[in-house]
Order: sequence, then structure tokens, then C-alpha cells
Amino acid sequence: MELSKIFQRRYIIFSDINPIINSTIQKIQHEYLEVDDDGNQKLSAHLNNFLLKAPPAKETFISNHHILFESQDEVDLSILSSIKIMNPIEWPKNNKSLNDYEEKELEKLIDFYGVANEPNYPIPIIDADTIHDEWDNFKAIILANYRNLSIDDLLPLLFQYHSDMYPNILGLISIFYSIPFSSIVCERGFSRQNLIKTDICNQLNNDTLHMLMMVGLYNVNLIEFNFDNAL
Repeated sequence: MELSKIFQRRYIIFSDINPIINSTIQKIQHEYLEVDDDGNQKLSAHLNNFLLKAPPAKETFISNHHILFESQDEVDLSILSSIKIMNPIEWPKNNKSLNDYEEKELEKLIDFYGVANEPNYPIPIIDADTIHDEWDNFKAIILANYRNLSIDDLLPLLFQYHSDMYPNILGLISIFYSIPFSSIVCERGFSRQNLIKTDICNQLNNDTLHMLMMVGLYNVNLIEFNFDNAL
């Protein structure tokens, strides 16, 4: 439940994904695994009962829910896990350790985004030949000037002052921060639209509906809202 709520947030920090998932896995293990007298883990009686009811097949139905896991899902999860290297808060604090930091993860991102594998993408999204040099310089600049900034404060500065120096790195970051983790934002939009454009207010034009939805979706406290700044 907690993991679901986190992924329903409007903004997610990528470096938070792995710790949150690992914490959830540990909670599940604590709930559904037991330890025998020899210290070995075994399935709890509750989980064994569940597995007996679940059909042993790749395509599983539990009640009305269809559960699927394909090889591409594993690739996608690996890419999402590699994204964490772009958050400086995850980096080592000394230059020696930072030099070789997460080169494997960078290679995964290069392999995925550095090739033209889509008909509508005639050129690679990033230049695999120059991104390594960018990566080394990028780490040095961040460590020297921005090490204490959060990713939310850092990103505007990077795009404002360093977009010409690190086009491939910032191109990757742009992609990462446009990846939707769920459809919850879209669902909230439809729900808010249905509350605003009712049978009584069914002749709202698109511009008015758009403005009302923007106000409704951000849930600002009107008592605390500064109308002078908005004006």
C-alpha cells in the first residue's frame, strides 16, 4: 500500500526508487517468510496456502486480475534502476571513488538510448562517443560547485548554465523526468473534469475547463494562496 502511494505522487526522485522497493521487499519477506531452526528461510503457511490457489503458469489470473511478466519488463526495470546515477546525492564524496562511479549503469543507458532502434527515430538520442567525456566533466563540476544541492534545486541550474557543455547528459535527464510511473495523473485529470463539467455546466469551452482543472488539480489552500503574485 505504501509503495503504491509513493508511485502515485506527482514527482518522484529516481534515487528513491531502489530503497523504497528494497524496503517493501524486506517487509514482504518478514510477513511471508519464516526461518527454521537451522537459520534457513522457508515459505510461511499463509504464503503456501496462497501458492496452492494460484495456478502455476506464466499468465496467472488472481480473481479478476491478470498478472503478466515478460522479458522486456526486466529490461525496463534495469534501465529505471540505472537512472539513479544522475542524482548527485547518490555519488561518493571523494574524487577517487567518483572516477569509476557506476560505469556499468552508464553503459546500460548508452546501449539503450545511444542506438537508433525505432523507425521514427532515425538518429540516436545520445552520442555514445562523446557522453563518456561529458560524464567525467559533469561529475567534476557537480562535486566542485553543487554537491550540497538537492536534485530539484540542481536541475534548473544545469539547464540554465550547462546545457551546451553536457547536451547528452542533460538529454538523458530530460528523458528520465518525462517518464510517467503510473497513469494516476491522467486518472486524476479525468476525475476532476467530471466534477467540473457536470450536466449543469456542460457548455464550458476548452480554455475555461482547462483553467478550472489546473486550479482544481493543484489543490492549493485558498486561504494561504497569494493572489497578488498570481495577478
